[in-house]
Amino acid sequence: MANFTTNYNLTKPTRATDTADINVMNSNMDIIDGQLKTNADAAAAAQTNLNNHIADYVRHPGYAVTTGSSNIYAITLNPAPTSYVDGMGVVIKPNATNTGASTLNVNGLGAKPIKKQNGDDLSSWDFRLDTIYTLRYSASANSGTGAFILQ
Repeated sequence: MANFTTNYNLTKPTRATDTADINVMNSNMDIIDGQLKTNADAAAAAQTNLNNHIADYVRHPGYAVTTGSSNIYAITLNPAPTSYVDGMGVVIKPNATNTGASTLNVNGLGAKPIKKQNGDDLSSWDFRLDTIYTLRYSASANSGTGAFILQ
């Protein structure tokens, strides 16, 4: 009577004097090959899911220090978003204090106004150098053209 491995039910010889059976070896190899393929597919799916999660700026905001000049801010996120999405979050650290109405351009997608929660433009000193701010993109803000809302 043959012995079998615990996890993959591979056939093992029963006695030290048993000879190798090519059919048993091939069957075991097919089982191992199938499991390796299953494991590789699962790892690839997990990597895809992880990459999608990392790029989901609605569920968790991206962080960057801004570039540009006062009132005209830009950031680069990695991975790069391909478009502005309603609810997209960014956490920024301005490289300059603003002096009035301001915009933010994320990864070259186009400058969008930054608004207060009541819809007003930023006033002087609403963004201070080296202070961290959270913004959320609203596609319906700014008469439907979209804007980042200061949280």
